[in-house]
Amino acid sequence: MHAAVFNVYRRTRHQILYFLPPFLIAYGIMQWAIERNEYLNSKPGRNTAEGQEMDTVTS
Repeated sequence: MHAAVFNVYRRTRHQILYFLPPFLIAYGIMQWAIERNEYLNSKPGRNTAEGQEMDTVTS
């Protein structure tokens, strides 16, 4: 049992650079998307989106 614990630790340590960066990137993208969604669904965000929408329609 003692060897199994150290084997899991050793294998995890060697693999961490393969699975940690994609998870951190995905977490950052999700946080950005959540904040952007909350902003766009707020009053100031809707006003900004309407202003941009009107600019593209009149152009």
